[in-house]
Amino acid sequence: MKAVLVALAIFSLGVAPIGVCAASLPSNTAFTFGPKVDAVVEQSMKVQSVPGVSIAIARDGVIEYAKGYGYADTAEQKPVDPATYFEIGSITKQFTTAAIALLVRDGKLQFDQRVSTILPDAPHAAEITIRQLMTHTSGLPEFLANPQAAPFLYSTTAKPADIYGLEATQPLNFQPGVKYEYSNTNYVILGAIIEKISGMTYGQFLRKRILDGTPFAGISYGVPAGTTAHGYNSADDKTALPIWSSNVTYAAGALYSTASDLTRWDDAFFKGRVVPQPMVAELTTPVSLPATPQNSYAAGWIAGELDEHKEIWHNGGLPGFNTRNAYFPAERLAIVVLGNTVKFDESAIVKGVFRTLYPPTAAQLAVELQSAPGEDPAVTARVRDAYAQFAALKLDRTQYAPAAVAALTDAIVTQVGSQLSSLGTPTAFVYLSKIAASGSTAYVYRVVAPGGNLRMTASFNPDGKIDGIYFAPI
Repeated sequence: MKAVLVALAIFSLGVAPIGVCAASLPSNTAFTFGPKVDAVVEQSMKVQSVPGVSIAIARDGVIEYAKGYGYADTAEQKPVDPATYFEIGSITKQFTTAAIALLVRDGKLQFDQRVSTILPDAPHAAEITIRQLMTHTSGLPEFLANPQAAPFLYSTTAKPADIYGLEATQPLNFQPGVKYEYSNTNYVILGAIIEKISGMTYGQFLRKRILDGTPFAGISYGVPAGTTAHGYNSADDKTALPIWSSNVTYAAGALYSTASDLTRWDDAFFKGRVVPQPMVAELTTPVSLPATPQNSYAAGWIAGELDEHKEIWHNGGLPGFNTRNAYFPAERLAIVVLGNTVKFDESAIVKGVFRTLYPPTAAQLAVELQSAPGEDPAVTARVRDAYAQFAALKLDRTQYAPAAVAALTDAIVTQVGSQLSSLGTPTAFVYLSKIAASGSTAYVYRVVAPGGNLRMTASFNPDGKIDGIYFAPI
């Protein structure tokens, strides 16, 4: 499950073994950009050392290009093909919010209903609403950050209450409805609500109400019957990473899919065939928040732009997998990228593929390197220095607040720093915005490097100490 906006971008240099297997294209397709798409994917795999990638491009639900690259199983050298399943991680969340919306449509729930009216044993149930769970505005802490979660990761008997119960004695991180903070705990509780109201398991509800009888019926809760990609640390690995239990990933990230099935899901969802059209708009429109004025998270979907084209998307990350489902509503275009390594920035491929179809103008390219008004050169210098320290694995902890020092263990610094150094020396730090909240001020930058672009956020407390630092792929 990929923590959007606070995810650490993971990259690695190396040469990925490239094998390809393409689906036959529809006879009526006008898509002629295959070689350019191949070049984008293969270059990204090579730079990031990704064993295997599956990509699908569809317009109006018609697959225009679907192809597998590299290996689903490196030890056996089994190639990825368009029918290969991948764990899709937090892309699962858009299915969970659609399930909630169906129950609302049925009159069995209300978006702004208190959780305590359905699931009184959930943490802080009387304080939070279903909508706040869907939009990550509840303030509930991330259960995966709780050390007590480790024994559950591979459990086949853990129940949803066991998972959200980990946070039963923890205070909320903030007042519900005030700000956005990604937490998989929200979606574990949503899954339990679906089960409580429907009388079915989460997987049964998805199968009966959303998946069965659809063009995307191959999407599976839990390990599917078809060929499934293994997850790896890099293309050089021959040993697959162990799979987290669906009892833990659950409604936050337990689904498997092919790239093509996800494009068909996009077409059905955005055309109102899954939930009514007004609900599609509600689930894909970010909520307004006083403490997160630039919030882009909706409900299982994130609203953004690529070269001034509206993009509605979500990514997913689990041990050995990084994925992205991107939909461009004006173009009625879906681009899905699935990869089988933790060291993979899938957004780079989405951008590269989109630009083969809609080449950016010189002005649009220039925007990427143009800082927003109000940049403080002294802050930018500190941000550059903090980045360089991470990349050199030599963190000056005197520049950090005590809580940040405790969180930035040597293992974390090594993990993040090696990822950053693999991108090469940054060529630009582009100031994007400043957000003041809870006494601290966060500064957001685009970091441009040879191996890929990052969004870097550094938060400074009133004493000038860094109390938060985040990296996420752009």
